[in-house]
Amino acid sequence: ILVDVYKLGQCIRQGDTDGAAVLSKKLAHIRAPLAVNSFKQSKEQPTIKIIIKIDSTDERINNQYKDFSMNVYPSTTVHELRTALEYSKHNLPTNQSLFVNGHLAHDKMTMHELNIQTNSLFVLFIIPSW
Repeated sequence: ILVDVYKLGQCIRQGDTDGAAVLSKKLAHIRAPLAVNSFKQSKEQPTIKIIIKIDSTDERINNQYKDFSMNVYPSTTVHELRTALEYSKHNLPTNQSLFVNGHLAHDKMTMHELNIQTNSLFVLFIIPSW
């Protein structure tokens, strides 16, 4: 989803209306929440590969999910990452906390602000709902 959103932004900046229309329809079909932000400069952002580990006090949850990786942009916010996880094939419960570098990751922080590097580990802690 994040890659498609980024590509949509590129299409808009470059005036590629056909490409923007295709990506908009694709994102609308999966009901991806989008926001409009202005931009001053167009430049390519390299992606950063991060590792997501699922953890919980419930062993059933720990055994259900394997660690996986995702590619994010430096401008990706924690909220956008959560949304991508929510819409991913991993079907994660919503009662969760996301930690990086031993600290709770706040929704408005970007990967750049969190100083995320390649293979940084995010721990998604799921709180069981009984």
